[in-house]
Amino acid sequence: MPSPHVPDDSILADILCLPVEGQPRRSNRGTLQPSVVKGAARYIDSSGIVEKIQEWRDEDDPDRALRGGRPSLFADRLVLILLMSLLFSGEAPLVTRMAEVLTSRLDTRSRDLLRLPRLQDGTDTAVYHRLYRALRRFIAVVDSAPGTTGKRLTRAEVDAIKANRNPDECAKKQARLIWLSNTLLEATFQMLPAETRERWQGNLCVDATLIRAWGKNGSPKADNDNRDISQDLMSPDIDAGWYYRDADHREPPHRPGRSQPKKAWGNEAHLAVMTANDPADTPNYPLLVLGISFDKPAGRVAENAMTTIGSIIERGHPAGFFVADRAYLFNSIPSKLQLPARALGYQLCGDYRDDQLGLQGSHNGANLVEGNWYSPSMPEPLIEATRQFRAKQIDETTYRQRISQRTQYLFRNKQAPSDNGANVMFCPARGPGATASCPLAGPGPGPVNLGIPTARTRILTPPAHPATCCTNQNSVTFPAEAGAKYRQELQYATPEWHALYSTLRNTIEGFNGYVKSPTDEDLEQAARRRMRGYTIQFILTTAMIAASNVRKIKSFVIRENRPARPTRVRVNRRRRGPSLRDYRPDPNAPPRVIPGTTAA
Repeated sequence: MPSPHVPDDSILADILCLPVEGQPRRSNRGTLQPSVVKGAARYIDSSGIVEKIQEWRDEDDPDRALRGGRPSLFADRLVLILLMSLLFSGEAPLVTRMAEVLTSRLDTRSRDLLRLPRLQDGTDTAVYHRLYRALRRFIAVVDSAPGTTGKRLTRAEVDAIKANRNPDECAKKQARLIWLSNTLLEATFQMLPAETRERWQGNLCVDATLIRAWGKNGSPKADNDNRDISQDLMSPDIDAGWYYRDADHREPPHRPGRSQPKKAWGNEAHLAVMTANDPADTPNYPLLVLGISFDKPAGRVAENAMTTIGSIIERGHPAGFFVADRAYLFNSIPSKLQLPARALGYQLCGDYRDDQLGLQGSHNGANLVEGNWYSPSMPEPLIEATRQFRAKQIDETTYRQRISQRTQYLFRNKQAPSDNGANVMFCPARGPGATASCPLAGPGPGPVNLGIPTARTRILTPPAHPATCCTNQNSVTFPAEAGAKYRQELQYATPEWHALYSTLRNTIEGFNGYVKSPTDEDLEQAARRRMRGYTIQFILTTAMIAASNVRKIKSFVIRENRPARPTRVRVNRRRRGPSLRDYRPDPNAPPRVIPGTTAA
């Protein structure tokens, strides 16, 4: 059936932007600003990604250039610039939008900047397919999870796809993908002036956020109810997983009488966000995402955290405090996160689950209590203070007092950690600045004058069988592995710890809300990321976060260049009513009573 004819000069033709014979369809979204296209081009060119992709192609196929053939109509550079131009303009990164931009939303300057070829067929459909093929060629170079068809396959078909993947090839391309994604973020940081970049001292917070998959259904569980599960229809995103809104985002056990937590099908983006150098000060630089990793929900948490901060250190950035929630610290195996992070130069700061409170270990007689080394003579009420507070057995005032009293029993650093991570520490009753008096340590040299009143806590019941921490004359050495799972640098639950942990955690939670806001990138909305597969979802997520970084930089620059507002003196403009002051006698007025006169 032929489509109805709409006159070119009708209102309907203007609203729908219908095609005119011999010309491409006009867009009702308007021309992209040339400055945005130019900025996106400079951003991609400065990152070095296009050259790296070409290098990887030559590595995968050294004879590719010898085979000849017509060059690709749309190159990697064009695809990336179109993608970032849409995101910098606050639009969805859809291939249909990219095709629309090519056919009708670029002016002459932008087309020359992009080195666009002359299109023989300028229809949206033809351009869409060319762009889609160009994007797939780009993805193939870094695709660490090949085989995604974009369709719902059976479990047997999905298992066959995963079994046919070459582990070595996937690992090589995963390393490329990590480099590509983190380079996109690094390029936003490099937009800042060198003076501003140098202000950040390396404090960061790592957290994971859900990236929902596009589509209605996820994959069913492989249950054991004696049925043929090989024919189960799986999600088109075969490498995603179920995300549960629970403590560690894993599927919780069945709890009779209690509702199951909400769940969603997708991936988790592990983000490392720059934070303030001092929680008490407003940072004089924008707080950007500087590292990213991408994985199934609740999968390889420690490994993904190390991927983000490892990439940051490789790019030459400083290491400061590393803050994360309980899913990372202190729930990981020390050899996977705590020890490698410290080896990179980070200091750890985190919170504990209820079953991790109190005494956490010992070394040479010293007790590890909630991340710090204390004297074995520290009283039980101080050891159990946090556990009792969370159980509502003591009030907050008592709890704060007990946390403060712990300081008197705290081991103190004698010197900076050695190259192998070992810490040499003073017993509380030994060395300069001693905070305790103990019969095993003798009178000691006394506390150092710190300019404030100091007093020693008297230890009346030292250990009956003292260990090395009590018998060594000067100090005790704690190797890096001692208490590695729970140890942290700041004294737990003190005001300094609360200020750092709360401020840095709030920073990343704020960024998650910022990038998922429906006003711009809208990362929460899966419909803006409609392509299937782990690799393209990773790239699109990173690109959207990079666009959020640019928005933050823009706000920072505007705020820094805003002229200082003059101080205004507030003037009380209220109309004054009657007052007793109006009746106060004026000492300079003539006398009210004059002899020989009558009252007025």
